[in-house]
Amino acid sequence: MSPGYVPGAGHHHGEQFWQNVSSAVGCDGGHLDCMREVNFSTLTSASDDIVDTYTYQMQPRVDGFIIPDTYEANLYQGHFNFSGPCVISHEQHEANSQAYSGVDTQEDVSTYLRIFFPAITDDVIEELLELYPESDYESAGLRFADMKQSFDLTGKNLALTHALNNQTWNAEVALDSATHGTDQSYYWYSTYTLSTSSSSSSDTTTATTTTASSGASTTSLHWRTGRCWWYGRQLVGERHDRRHDAEVSPLLRAYR
Repeated sequence: MSPGYVPGAGHHHGEQFWQNVSSAVGCDGGHLDCMREVNFSTLTSASDDIVDTYTYQMQPRVDGFIIPDTYEANLYQGHFNFSGPCVISHEQHEANSQAYSGVDTQEDVSTYLRIFFPAITDDVIEELLELYPESDYESAGLRFADMKQSFDLTGKNLALTHALNNQTWNAEVALDSATHGTDQSYYWYSTYTLSTSSSSSSDTTTATTTTASSGASTTSLHWRTGRCWWYGRQLVGERHDRRHDAEVSPLLRAYR
């Protein structure tokens, strides 16, 4: 699978959307009696305007029956009918090559984190700003784009790995020009085959597999210049090290 399902912010997110729409139609506080008197076209127009202003509005809303809880809550609680194994793949530059529109100053970075995660706390924001230091980026927009890539795409790898009890493999396409979706070309259209032990030039696929005493497999896979590592109890590899774990963890807490 290729990561990229939309991060939610739980019930806080839905409540804030309701308050924004109700205020726009003159029903401050969102009381149902007032909202029921609003003309349908007025309500529709207000909803459309709010969606254009803020992102991630049109999500399934929990009703306690058909949708018993938010999908991220179900994931963390293990309320799903799938146990793996699962290969999770992504690109090194999924969506961090262009500055995020609207983030023009360093202050905007914190503002947009609060837009995406209404329940985020100041200490988590400060931790994120330290993990993604201003000096590492040419602009505030590129800084936030890298953050957004982590929570919107690659950060899901860690959450899904924990949910599936390590029955996951993580693959990364490290081509400089590769963006979101490039990985699909390899597992849908590639003519390469894998074996338990093989070796060839850098332009072809190589793979080695070993079995530890615990019975867990460790796989190293190269898709041309791409890389793949076992993504389980310990994050390993050039990019998936302790810094990556530290970067992802506060982002997961922000919408957990």
